[in-house]
Amino acid sequence: TSKIKHCLKYLFLVYLLSFSACSDNDDEPAVEKTAIEIRTNTTFGQYLSDKKGKTLYFFASDANGLSACSGACATSWPPFLLESSEFPAGLVASDFSEITRGDGTKQSTYKGWPLYQFIGDDAANKSNGDGVGGTWYVAKPDYTVMVAKLANGKLYLVGSKGKTVYTFNNDEPNVSNCNGGCATTWPPYFYGETIVVPSILAKANFGTITRTDASKQNTFLGKPLYLYSIDTNRGTTVGDGIGNVWFLIDDAQF
Repeated sequence: TSKIKHCLKYLFLVYLLSFSACSDNDDEPAVEKTAIEIRTNTTFGQYLSDKKGKTLYFFASDANGLSACSGACATSWPPFLLESSEFPAGLVASDFSEITRGDGTKQSTYKGWPLYQFIGDDAANKSNGDGVGGTWYVAKPDYTVMVAKLANGKLYLVGSKGKTVYTFNNDEPNVSNCNGGCATTWPPYFYGETIVVPSILAKANFGTITRTDASKQNTFLGKPLYLYSIDTNRGTTVGDGIGNVWFLIDDAQF
């Protein structure tokens, strides 16, 4: 009986060692940890894609941070959902989030913009959706400004995170006359000195000035750009027309 017990213990130990060896097998395929990438080409520079190289897009009608693309639109522009919370160098986790769509499904967002793919991109590294309808643009990590769409169909400019940008009629070319309390209510908009814009816009129309306090401010056609402190939500245009001197930038000026 003691011999049998000893043999059983031995067999059980062999089984445990074998199981452990199988579990630690270095030949097991690696788990895919990153479902989004930054890619680069000569046309767009840096842009976002999924891990298979399929380009991601922003939709101008989504400036408020919600998806305005459903039904047949979502068939042509499938919503994108991240499979991982890990990101490659150059992307920050805090810039990504999720929304719940009208049908209850989830969709990933970048800097508040819902992300999509395009059914017309039949292979990796294609960007056939850029500019479609004047409202779809390659998702880039570093837009200085983006294009948004008003309810009346007009396009207008917003900052990289969807807040409307304005110009001040009392400014001079490349000079801001909004300082002190004015600049508290109308914060000067500055994303960066490197200008990156959607393909519908001319990069040469944008620039940077140095303000009297030595801070920087982006410009459009020499007009300093501002946000409006009362526009607490993305995609709102409360500041348009105030005092008949503050105006958003619509597509008549592009």
